[in-house]
Amino acid sequence: MREKPLLSICIPTYNRVQYLTKSLDSLVCLLEFNSSEVEVIISDNASTDNTQEMVKKYTTEYSNIHYYRNNENIKDKNFPTSITRANGKFRKLCNDTLIYSGGYLAYLLNNIKVYQKDKPFLFFQNYNLGKKQKDKYDCTNINDFLRVCSFYITWIGAFGFWENELLLVDDWFGGCETSLWQAKVLLEILSKKNKIVVLNEQKVSVQEVKKKDISYGLYNVFYKNYLKLISDKVESGVVDQSCYNFLRKDILLNFFSIWVVNHKLNKQKYRMSTCEENLEDLVAAEYKNESYFIFYFCKVRFLLYKQKLKGFVRGVISHAASGLLIKR
Repeated sequence: MREKPLLSICIPTYNRVQYLTKSLDSLVCLLEFNSSEVEVIISDNASTDNTQEMVKKYTTEYSNIHYYRNNENIKDKNFPTSITRANGKFRKLCNDTLIYSGGYLAYLLNNIKVYQKDKPFLFFQNYNLGKKQKDKYDCTNINDFLRVCSFYITWIGAFGFWENELLLVDDWFGGCETSLWQAKVLLEILSKKNKIVVLNEQKVSVQEVKKKDISYGLYNVFYKNYLKLISDKVESGVVDQSCYNFLRKDILLNFFSIWVVNHKLNKQKYRMSTCEENLEDLVAAEYKNESYFIFYFCKVRFLLYKQKLKGFVRGVISHAASGLLIKR
């Protein structure tokens, strides 16, 4: 058994060799990568592209990159699987599309060392909190944490676990069928842990995926499944009803408003579920009687107008530029 590193970077991946290559290139060049404190775990979900051949080049050159391949596609179970394959004292879950900044590993290692005695739950939001933007939030209970992070608790790239936190989860693989394994595990850990630190400095960027797969269903996952996870914690007395009401409102105004517009204007960019062709109608059916629904309705119309205006301006500029080229 190899010596325990301080940090494991855990990357579940499936058929994204071009994105994974760029992600690894941005990681291995960091100064802190070449130390005994860091290992990388790649958990390949039986990719059918050349991920295995590509990663072999990295494992040959770097002894702290470890590659595992599932015999079959286990879908979302690959997330918890990647964590259990790691050996680090802190295990950071990372998307296979991330591009790491020059200070990323130093930032992680420094914070792990600062907090390794008390071991609060560490959550890395990468400046993704909308208007709530501080570099750090100290939360003393789950309700404060949820009000800070809201639906951003669903982003895989924010998650990291101390080794002993894995023992706080009764069923480590439970919840994978909801497409929100990460949120289910987070809520279970935080129902037993009061100290949470949200680290919000921006240290990664995300590569845009062509034809992004959202066939799991935005309404199904982010309305039904997400709010069901929260409401279960309300029933058990872990989360306050007022916090649930805040989260339900926030996901309408600041999540569904954006995605309804994307759904209408950029369908070609996504692989979507046929059951959610009328996403706007599904959302409206759930919220139409709420007093704040009018704010959502106005925001969607404003965003649609804004995007169409941008498209028109780009078209005019492009046409003008083409005319200049012809004249030349």
